[in-house]
Amino acid sequence: MSVSATFNKSKTNQLICFLLEKYDKMEDYDAIIQHALEEQWIKTSNPKAKDPAAPKEAKDKGQSKWTAYQKWAKKWADWNDITIDRPTMKEIYACYDEDQLKEWQRVADELNSGKNIRDIQNKPEIKMPNPAPEPPAEE
Repeated sequence: MSVSATFNKSKTNQLICFLLEKYDKMEDYDAIIQHALEEQWIKTSNPKAKDPAAPKEAKDKGQSKWTAYQKWAKKWADWNDITIDRPTMKEIYACYDEDQLKEWQRVADELNSGKNIRDIQNKPEIKMPNPAPEPPAEE
């Protein structure tokens, strides 16, 4: 078994080589490495799971219900001349129930199929939270 690819540059390997050179025993290097592997003082390299030349599998990436919501909330805010900061977006999103979150997932799936956010029908409503009451003015 081989040690990791970076072992040759490691402090452990440098120390082993230093001691073997000092006592003129470099021929014992392989035996010492084998013993260290057996004692688990050093670790073996991880076996390669796949052929590096093999084509990579496509990952299932795309819009999530959160990103679909964000995309629509930004457009909705622009159309209504409202500024929505991230904490407000999170507050609105936290108020959605399970059915509305499923609807956002449906919107995300439609976005992943190539539709434009504006063309998707029946998106959950975006309700702005009530602003905090103003503190009374001191007189």
